[in-house]
Amino acid sequence: MRLPVVAIASAFAGGILLGLSHSFSTHAGERSVVAALAMTACVLLVAGVALICHGFLWCAGGTSLVGWVALGVLAACLAQRPLPPEHILTRVAAQQVPLRTPLRWHGALRSEPSRLPWGYGLDIDL
Repeated sequence: MRLPVVAIASAFAGGILLGLSHSFSTHAGERSVVAALAMTACVLLVAGVALICHGFLWCAGGTSLVGWVALGVLAACLAQRPLPPEHILTRVAAQQVPLRTPLRWHGALRSEPSRLPWGYGLDIDL
């Protein structure tokens, strides 16, 4: 029963590789391309569910795999978008933040600390 999981993971990884190709990477930052890919992935996955409801199992599987490829392309396009100028990695690359001293973050607790098996979990608004 592991075959469907392998097929989904392979389709997603293939979509990421397709999204990293030169033809997609030149248009990865455009908002219309990202929106079109998101809509395509959603429509294909919903079509897969609809085909399952009507009993077309093989068509639903193929449609769902194409939807996972579209999700992989979408993930690759979103990963290639440039970071905003105030992002910490951008500021470190521009040497605006010295890394010799530890960074201090100021925040407020969202809720009470939760006890976890490995320690305490804190939800903080920075």
